[in-house]
Amino acid sequence: MFNLLDGGLVAGPSPGSIFAYLALTPKGSFLATIAGVTVGTLVSFAITSLILKMEKTVETESEDEFAQSANAVKAMKQEGAFSLSRVKRIAFVCDAGMGSSAMGATTFRKRLEKAGLAIEVKHYAIENVPADADIVVTHASLEGRVKQVKMKTKVAAIYGKRDVRLRVFELPEITDNELLVSVISDSVCLSTWKAALLGSEHKRVPDDLENHPVITGHECAGVIVEVGKNLTGKYKKGQRFVLQPAMGLPSGYSAGYSYEYFGGNATYMIIPEIAINLGCVLPYHGSYFAAASLAEPMCCIIGAYHANYHTTQYVYEHRMGVKPGGNIALL
Repeated sequence: MFNLLDGGLVAGPSPGSIFAYLALTPKGSFLATIAGVTVGTLVSFAITSLILKMEKTVETESEDEFAQSANAVKAMKQEGAFSLSRVKRIAFVCDAGMGSSAMGATTFRKRLEKAGLAIEVKHYAIENVPADADIVVTHASLEGRVKQVKMKTKVAAIYGKRDVRLRVFELPEITDNELLVSVISDSVCLSTWKAALLGSEHKRVPDDLENHPVITGHECAGVIVEVGKNLTGKYKKGQRFVLQPAMGLPSGYSAGYSYEYFGGNATYMIIPEIAINLGCVLPYHGSYFAAASLAEPMCCIIGAYHANYHTTQYVYEHRMGVKPGGNIALL
């Protein structure tokens, strides 16, 4: 059709939308361009319809499959209110960020507005996927490429004495024995304030803070985003967790004091192999992450109540000889 009407474009259209075609059409050739695109659309439609009719099959769902689907829908409805409350930004993603993602984002944004939901919906190219997107929508064929985009995290990091800064950087890929997690809640602890005051003079804080600042925060909970292949039998993507931060290492190192990629005051963090092997990543089955974050300080309170001045580290047994009806001197 383009040849018959002596039509054509001044350059290759990218993305291949009708607007790109018209923008690159020479003056006086709009009829040829529109006719060519229309004929191409009709031919594609006719051939595709023929193929679909030839391959048409009837799929039935067994009673067991139907029951499983129904249960899945019920579970999604139960978590819907919680999930929706956390969603602030939705990213529609395609190759160039201008074609299908733009149309999808526009359509979905209008539906959310009609539903009265104030959620930001924007379209992006794969390379520009924002780190703080709560939901990413893309074509199934692009899923692998989207996952390959390095995860950016925003953290509160210690750079030195009284020097806590907001830092945004790309996390490295996790190893086969690590977890990438999204932190939903992290409570404020006075020991974090002490580490921020002392910097490297704190026994748990390493020396090279200028080049390797450490993430603050250790009383945290969230959702597992990616699982190292050696851990797939123990953890699942989307699983909720709470961190037990007392690692008990001889060095004293722990989350929130000693690691560049491991700390609760972050949008995303990497849980290292040593913390996983020590059993520090616990499953959380609740819906209120703040309550999970308070589990560690609450355990400290309960432990102190039962043990008072225990003499063996991490062994919370009452060894003072205090008994009901006895005498005690408070100095």
